[in-house]
Amino acid sequence: MTAVGNWKSCLGDRPSNDLWNALSEEAQVIACLRVEADLLTAERIEELCSRDLDWSVVLHLASQNDVSRLLYQNLSEIYPEAVPVWVLEQLQQSFQAGLLRSCYLAQELLQILDLLSQRGISALAYKGPALAMALYGGLAVRPFCDLDILIHPNDWLRTKAVLMAAGYDTLAVDDRLEMRNVWSDNERDFVHRDRGVVLDLHWKLMPEFFPTDLTVEDLWSRRQSVTVLGAIVESLGTEDRLLALCVHGAKECWSKLKWLMDVSQLLRQSPGVDWQAVIAQAKQAHLYRILLLGVGLAHTLLDAPIPADLVSQIQTDATLKSLMHQSCCYMFGVNVSPYRRWSPTRFRLNTRECWQDWVTYGIRRMLVPNVRDRQLVTLPSSWAWLYVLIRPFRLAGEKLGWVTRPQLGRDPKTAHLQEVSERRRDSPQELSSCCNEQAMQSKRPKIRADLSIYSLGTERIIYCPQQEMGVALNPSSTAILESCDGQCTLAEIAAQVAHRFDKPIETVVEDVYAAVLELQRLGVLEET
Repeated sequence: MTAVGNWKSCLGDRPSNDLWNALSEEAQVIACLRVEADLLTAERIEELCSRDLDWSVVLHLASQNDVSRLLYQNLSEIYPEAVPVWVLEQLQQSFQAGLLRSCYLAQELLQILDLLSQRGISALAYKGPALAMALYGGLAVRPFCDLDILIHPNDWLRTKAVLMAAGYDTLAVDDRLEMRNVWSDNERDFVHRDRGVVLDLHWKLMPEFFPTDLTVEDLWSRRQSVTVLGAIVESLGTEDRLLALCVHGAKECWSKLKWLMDVSQLLRQSPGVDWQAVIAQAKQAHLYRILLLGVGLAHTLLDAPIPADLVSQIQTDATLKSLMHQSCCYMFGVNVSPYRRWSPTRFRLNTRECWQDWVTYGIRRMLVPNVRDRQLVTLPSSWAWLYVLIRPFRLAGEKLGWVTRPQLGRDPKTAHLQEVSERRRDSPQELSSCCNEQAMQSKRPKIRADLSIYSLGTERIIYCPQQEMGVALNPSSTAILESCDGQCTLAEIAAQVAHRFDKPIETVVEDVYAAVLELQRLGVLEET
């Protein structure tokens, strides 16, 4: 089946030629969504790349759906000669910067879990690095911008205290109101501004207006271990992860291919999924249509393997067909005629299976207060029932622009990758004048202690959290950096580099000096 065939099975008969012309770039992105591309995928990519593609649209769609790193991996390995050089260069920069950020966040996750463990708090790594390692086997292709940790509701106040002591900030309310938030909310955002890290702390998988019966106790009893940067981390079991991914995707209207790829990867990596248990759990929690939507999209768009009886049910459910149309609208920003894009509320309501779920959604969405309602107005315990009345007015005020929604700044800055090579920042004449004997004998540069260093092929990538910036070093710059221990002078560093590359020392002196100046300018080195 071709990529276009897959689209046709999802969208039905083509309502217009313009639609399919608009979907050719989307098909390009979909065809690349394979961690291990098989022969069929390679043929799809070659066929699509041979078309007259608008590569700026492809890049935009890849970025919008958080699949740029996977797109780069597939294009660079399968058919790079058909891709414009500037496209591969841009994707490579995105890949390196994303990998750098992922490694940094993974280290932060391990530090947080260690802090919680020291205080006797059990936690599950919900998404982020744990999900990337469990489904993709590494941090390279599955992007994440924050960390997600699941704790028991009874540990909420203690966990909050630990995180705030570690430098994290969150929307502040007193402990009395916090216990009410545990009932009405499902998560809280924490931000470490100095480190540029956002942490989502969960005590339930979904908010009250989108409830599930997946309790923390049940999730913990079925947990599985995954290795992250050499450390063992507890995470969700396979069946729980599948249902959680489908619920999360439905809540977000399946607006990113990244989330659908997670479902596809799980189904490919776990052929022994206990479908009987998953289906029983989904039906009990009124999540069966949500499950069918998630696995149906993964099967239709990404060829994920699912049982034949589920395929039959998906094909005969008119509501599911409409939801799949709408998911494509959200993912690719096009209206699939004759369907107009639904609002998120209408989408979520149509994923539920009975009118009672609709009523529950409406009541809890409009009337169950959360931390933002309680932060807007502080009421004594005897008047706490008034938050039920305050919430609809706050929501209406935000919709009309009368009330500003409290924010913590959920935009952790992405590491900016800068190539540090042996090219000189100044002209050779200027370097010769400043590269004098006194400087060569007195300067003792030292690499900063707060840097994180990762290997990527023959390059080293350094992440500096204070500047929130990444630096990629080629082999010669790496050799220079490794000699910057605070003990060696520039002259000694030049001698070591010359010996390592079997070059006359006089040919590397200016290069070493230029590289050290550049690394100091970027904040990688400090003088002792």
